[in-house]
Amino acid sequence: MWSCSTTFLLISPLFLLVSSISPPDCTDGSPASCTCGDGSQPKYDTFPPCELKKGVKKATCTCPPGEKLAPKYFITPPKRPCSKGRPACADKSEVFNLKCSDGGVPTLGVGTFPKCAAGNIVCQDGEDLKCLVGGQLTEEVPNFGRK
Repeated sequence: MWSCSTTFLLISPLFLLVSSISPPDCTDGSPASCTCGDGSQPKYDTFPPCELKKGVKKATCTCPPGEKLAPKYFITPPKRPCSKGRPACADKSEVFNLKCSDGGVPTLGVGTFPKCAAGNIVCQDGEDLKCLVGGQLTEEVPNFGRK
């Protein structure tokens, strides 16, 4: 049975997390001035600070003249491994069954493509992955950031 103090202990960290939302920083360390997509001011005591509605623009934030949002707010997605289509195997290997050409196992990371410590990512049959475009395998070999 939940007691009042147990509930408080469970909710307290969540309250601290929600109550600590603030506008993003600018390169000079000052807080950015933000406006929600509907023109209202963000409510930093709620999450998300701007209401998310279909068809409404995203919030915009500006910094003082000559300043920009701090670099930590810019995330560059990795380049697509195939110029068109997606990586696939002729032997229809599942993505979780790929291996490294040196015999190892690819490592996965959040926001990154699978990588091999040495060698390339290959299919279960040892053949290179190819790019699948419109249901057909091409001769293009996906580039997962190899040097």
